[in-house]
Amino acid sequence: MTPLRLTENRGQSAAIYAGLRAAKGSICVLLDGDGQNDPADIEKLVEAVRNGSCDVACGRRAKRKDTWSRRAASRIANRIRRTFIHDGISDTGCSLKVFRKDCVDLLVPFNGLHRFLPAIFTHAGLRLSEIDVNHRPRQAGASKYTNWERALRGIYDLI
Repeated sequence: MTPLRLTENRGQSAAIYAGLRAAKGSICVLLDGDGQNDPADIEKLVEAVRNGSCDVACGRRAKRKDTWSRRAASRIANRIRRTFIHDGISDTGCSLKVFRKDCVDLLVPFNGLHRFLPAIFTHAGLRLSEIDVNHRPRQAGASKYTNWERALRGIYDLI
């Protein structure tokens, strides 16, 4: 891995897009730095992409360690999103995602990109697979998103 330093904070989606464009390997891995996803799960998602069973492997948090309100808000948001987008992904909020580097060419930068990666890839005809991953209590920092902010931002992005 090569660290990438951005000159200013332009948000999570901009940072992800910049990192993906700068990536040099044949496989891209997305993982938030809050410690909630177990890095040990990366290999099973990488293997699913490498063996050709899917183009994009998305983590699905089997036993979430979030608060009740966060889990409830996420269930509602995922249901609304699936109703409009039809990407078949049950847990788009899981940050652990693995895909081939050539998939990055399908992306255009916009604020909220990270929330819609599975939908973009599905509608481009790629094969997605959800794989159960471990989920842990947050180990570092505090979420930058409240449930209401996430809901409003998600609705805005859908429109």
